[in-house]
Amino acid sequence: MQALLEGYYAHGTSTPGIRSDDQATLTVGGKTKGIPQPPPAKPVSLPVDNPTKSFWLHSPGANEFAREGAEGELVGDADVVIIGSGITGISAAYHLARKLGETMKEGEGKRVEVLEARDFCSGATGRNGGHLLPNPFFGLLKRQSLYGSEEAIKTIEIELYTMREVLKLLHDTNTAAEVDLVEDGRIALFVTPQEEEIARSDYEAAKKAGVSDLELVKWIDRETMSETRGTAHPGVWTPSGNLWPLKLVSQLYKQAKKASSSVEVSVHTHTPATAVHSNEGARRYTVETPRGPIGCDYVVHATNGYANHLLDPEKTKVRVVPTRGQVIAVPALSGTEEIGTNAWTARGENERYEYWFPRPVKEVGERPVVILGGARAVAKPNYELHETNDGAINSEVGSALRNFLPSVFPTFFGNDTKPIWEWTGIMGYTATETPYMSTPAFPAPVLQYDRIQAVLEGFYVQDTSPPTTIAAGDQAPFVSDGVTKGDALIPIPLPTKPVSLPVDAPTKGFWTHSPGANELAREGAEGEVVRDADVVVVGSGLTGVSAAYHLARKIGKGLEGERRRVVVLEARDFCSGATGRNGGHLFPNPFYDFSRRQALYGTEEAVKSFEIEQYTYREFVKILHDTNTSAEVDLVEGGHITLFVTPQEEKLVRADYEAAKKAGVPEIERVRFIDRETMAKTRGTAHSGVWTPSANLWPLKLAAQIYKLAKKASSSVEITLHTHTPATAVRLSEGNRRYTVETPRGPIECDYVVHAANAYTNYLVDPQETKVRVVPTRGQVIAVPAKAGAEEVGTNGWGANEGFEYWFPRPVKKEGEKPVIFLGGGREVAKPNYEYYETDDGKVNGDVGASLRRFLPSVFPGLFDEDTEPTWEWTGIMGYTATGDPYVGRLPSKDGAPSYQYIAAGYTGHGMPRTYACAEVIAGMISSDMAGSEWTAPSWFPRHYEWNR
Repeated sequence: MQALLEGYYAHGTSTPGIRSDDQATLTVGGKTKGIPQPPPAKPVSLPVDNPTKSFWLHSPGANEFAREGAEGELVGDADVVIIGSGITGISAAYHLARKLGETMKEGEGKRVEVLEARDFCSGATGRNGGHLLPNPFFGLLKRQSLYGSEEAIKTIEIELYTMREVLKLLHDTNTAAEVDLVEDGRIALFVTPQEEEIARSDYEAAKKAGVSDLELVKWIDRETMSETRGTAHPGVWTPSGNLWPLKLVSQLYKQAKKASSSVEVSVHTHTPATAVHSNEGARRYTVETPRGPIGCDYVVHATNGYANHLLDPEKTKVRVVPTRGQVIAVPALSGTEEIGTNAWTARGENERYEYWFPRPVKEVGERPVVILGGARAVAKPNYELHETNDGAINSEVGSALRNFLPSVFPTFFGNDTKPIWEWTGIMGYTATETPYMSTPAFPAPVLQYDRIQAVLEGFYVQDTSPPTTIAAGDQAPFVSDGVTKGDALIPIPLPTKPVSLPVDAPTKGFWTHSPGANELAREGAEGEVVRDADVVVVGSGLTGVSAAYHLARKIGKGLEGERRRVVVLEARDFCSGATGRNGGHLFPNPFYDFSRRQALYGTEEAVKSFEIEQYTYREFVKILHDTNTSAEVDLVEGGHITLFVTPQEEKLVRADYEAAKKAGVPEIERVRFIDRETMAKTRGTAHSGVWTPSANLWPLKLAAQIYKLAKKASSSVEITLHTHTPATAVRLSEGNRRYTVETPRGPIECDYVVHAANAYTNYLVDPQETKVRVVPTRGQVIAVPAKAGAEEVGTNGWGANEGFEYWFPRPVKKEGEKPVIFLGGGREVAKPNYEYYETDDGKVNGDVGASLRRFLPSVFPGLFDEDTEPTWEWTGIMGYTATGDPYVGRLPSKDGAPSYQYIAAGYTGHGMPRTYACAEVIAGMISSDMAGSEWTAPSWFPRHYEWNR
């Protein structure tokens, strides 16, 4: 198991920042807890020789095994070598001794050797906050939506199991007092009502799902907390313990030593493993150390933050980011009666996280010492990510920690009280915030967790910091309050009903309802439905029509005398889903978020995640120019400017830019950074920005052009569109074809099905069986006239607030005409669920609309009038995924039999530059299957899009 760091390993990935109405405000701004950004500039090192002195490790007599096995001859042969003597390594030794001992025959013996680079247990376990804190239910809704209910419950159960087993061991061995165990639980403070609301939703879902020990949970209101605890925040009490983590590990080591007379367990401290390589001798591996090699058959990597010193992330796909945590020990002004004995956490606005508990006192009247950790958010620029030096402390973090307790408990802690101990330790962070548990050659995060939570609607990028208050000196401040970018990808709560079909009466959007806009609106809605087809495509947005286009071109080759038929089904008017209701941007992500992707997937895959977007962009633009239809779709290739609201945001983007340039991301040479002064003079806004290649157009008309091209792509392939013909079910056929697609107008027999319904995917595709989970998410767009003319407004697209808002001016037809701006976003104000699980695009959200109306005048005070009402306002349903990446590939079948259903869906609000390429991949897979040949992935295709590969 992963060592228990910072309380528990499954926090959120949002930016810290606590606010309180009636007591001192806690302000720690910053970055994500779990997402590695940027990647390390050098390989992960061994632990430093001179770490800071920790209370746990350096109190007199604390570490009885500090130099265990550091002297003398090193055993050169073992059955198992464990690298790391923290709680994972020693727990592994304990379990191995017990399990191997149970299977040993009389006279047999096994040897387990534990290697440690420094003193015994001197890594994260010996330097953490001292909490034995299982997550009781927090985040369950998110986990259910990502992994299903059964898996979500297991993520809670594994932590409860660990706590129960540790407590049982200590009580059975009468060593609870030796490790200073206190079982008084933990109180999680709620700094905002929204946070409490989310926690209660998680609690109710956990109760319904049957999560263990929920009957022990106690909610504490604000008044009671103020009267009994000295803080003006409500909270929730949950079972947990506090203890001396090093002494717990020492007890486990003693138990491991005597667990079996047939299994010898030894620790060698000050013996770092410097390499592991295959062995041609009697043993499988040789573990190299400065004291000599050790031959063994099995190696357990239990070094946590230092894992990638030995494990190559490119080869193993194991990427553990060393991350420095900091802890102080500070005396309280009050006694134990006021302070209590329970542990605490503060999960503030945007999930800020501090954790503390009072050490048990030895005498009556003694004032407790409180162990407090957290505050990484103030550690700029990298928030202590990729730090392996626990021989240093961060003064900014230290200062934030010193200020924390007096601000939460103003009468219990003094502002001038100095810590008596201060230390750091190196944690191991992963993109999923869950540990790797398997063989490094075939790594899989525990419980089959999906990859990373990433991306967002404007462009699927960057980090998870919150929408920021723009302070623009002499211009009106733009304030966007609400959800963080990370929250934008966290589905809360779970849907109370299954995903529906699209509603019958959607809002009227400019793209779909302008006079003459949708010439194919009711194509194939009347008359007889085609009853037999080779392929049925569900959805007539850009994915669906692109799939039809690619299929016609690919399967049409070499057909002599044969004919194929492709049928496209649409529930409403042609292209009336997300494509026909979006913001009109054809914006390939140029390099944003490169560092994170590189850390997650490796350089090659990271580069491909940008190449696929550039490919789609190039192909669309080329098609429009080659067919002389660019004017028909109002194509404007004016680029895109991303505004930087804070200097820190620009710094991070520039770091991504440099990393992407070094890796050879395409089109990077065309990027132009624009300083604040130039933007103020030329663009009317006081924020710096970056220009990147991009275009704006009429998305529905683009889809119509692609459909027309599909119709005439091959004389051997017949393409038919049936609008107002929803697919209501897909089942195995009883006839000559593989599948029957049910519709209200009758069944259609076919051999292949392409699911291109994006947000509505899970209406037909079972998320439990397929692991495909696409969250319907409602976006909103307004069309508003500018006060200024086209010369001042320009022709390029824009994004700001880290992509939360995105806009562009429609091309003007006459000289002197004021442009109309199409602006989308504003979901951050849509409480409580940020428009997740919304399939009703027949409504607009009043709060979102009000936010959008305020936006442009606040960013461009001279160019837009606050009182101007939109001429159009509409909504559309996007399809979000936990990773931000689409599902592309063959759907698994329920019984493991060969499947001929395919999917390209889940673009997370960023489909325009990915649909065409993803559809081409699906078409290639189908055409290869038809031809009986092996499919070869295009060079630009990121293989991590294939979730089931």
